[in-house]
Amino acid sequence: AICTSMPALTSLTLSRCSRLTDRGLAPLATSLSRLTYLNVGQCFKLSDEGMAYLGRATSLRNLGLTQLLAVSDAGLAALG
Repeated sequence: AICTSMPALTSLTLSRCSRLTDRGLAPLATSLSRLTYLNVGQCFKLSDEGMAYLGRATSLRNLGLTQLLAVSDAGLAALG
């Protein structure tokens, strides 16, 4: 819903969202073309798959990723 109702969004904090999954990141990465800041720290359901989605978000400049326990070095590499 955020992606369609707020396409000009530039900053979004989703930290500690216990229900946020990798698949939930896909629309953020593809639909929010002006998003420059995203914080998904402590979203424990995120993994390397989610980082691959975020790697496609070319406008992102600042990314909060604290305590993403299921994200490996490969996931971080996918960010570019």
